[in-house]
Amino acid sequence: MTQPPHGSTGVEPFRIHATPAELDDLRARLDATHWPEAPEQAGWSLGTDVTHLRELAAYWADEFDWPAHETALARLPRFHTRVEDVGIAFLHARAVAPTGPALPLVLCHGWPDSSWRYEKALPLLTDPGAHGGDPADAFDVVVPDMPGCGLLTRYWLTGTIGSSMCLYIANAAIPHEQHSRKVEVPSGFARFPGDTLHPPRAWLERTANVVRLADLERGGHFAPFEEPELYAQELREFFRPYR
Repeated sequence: MTQPPHGSTGVEPFRIHATPAELDDLRARLDATHWPEAPEQAGWSLGTDVTHLRELAAYWADEFDWPAHETALARLPRFHTRVEDVGIAFLHARAVAPTGPALPLVLCHGWPDSSWRYEKALPLLTDPGAHGGDPADAFDVVVPDMPGCGLLTRYWLTGTIGSSMCLYIANAAIPHEQHSRKVEVPSGFARFPGDTLHPPRAWLERTANVVRLADLERGGHFAPFEEPELYAQELREFFRPYR
């Protein structure tokens, strides 16, 4: 896997590239998996459905076109820099033909995830005029790949499955008083019906200065990828008064 430049503190263009040897090694390991026995018709009742997992492994080994995916990734404006000696890979997509100063917007992902989550939403946010929106709503968008999470959820190729889980240790070390503090800056929340959690408004208002709460018709835990138009519209509506 192509590694980001070391030692530089500037911002440099960066392209992801896996060697054929690395991909061959991954395929060999997938093909050599020792699959557990599972009771007939167990499905997901005892954990991951083994049949489903075998199909997924076969897809990664024999069907997924990594070179084509790399080409798609290369079309995104990807860079690398170092912040306090921590390497950060990130996307930086600038607003297209804004009618005034573009509002900077930082989008962060969770685990196991990556900046790829926002791939469909990027053009809607940077060039709303080309997608039925108001050009005045354009953003300059920065999407970092969170430290320790590798580059786009390819944990095997980047060797980051261990470091990607360090966030659980970091979260556990946050003092309890920090968890109980209220966020005073204007905050907006979008509740998608397929998400894993649906916090009630009363709880949100105890923890944040809620100025917008929207219940969407569609979408789930990965809303920017599942429903990019709805997601982008929510961001435009929320930030419009603060431009």
